[in-house]
Amino acid sequence: MAELRSLLARDRERGWSEEVELVSEGLRSIGVPAFDHNERPIAAVSSTWRRHHHRHEVDHVRDILQQGAARLTAAVAGHAPHASHAPHAHGTDGAQ
Repeated sequence: MAELRSLLARDRERGWSEEVELVSEGLRSIGVPAFDHNERPIAAVSSTWRRHHHRHEVDHVRDILQQGAARLTAAVAGHAPHASHAPHAHGTDGAQ
């Protein structure tokens, strides 16, 4: 349980989450939350792709998802928590 709490804290701090082959072998996913006016998550924008598909750079996909989540947050007059402004970080497996 401590490991899960640590992972959730890391994802909350950086403002996005990813999983690499935890759900399905060979797949990678990134998700970014959208927030309401109380800075609470109300939705997420995400993408899943084949991990070894080199046309998809993790940083590029994440940036596009962050832009979409920011637009959704703005569309509902929401506000992202300040912690989500942390610098980008890569996943713990070091894969790209």
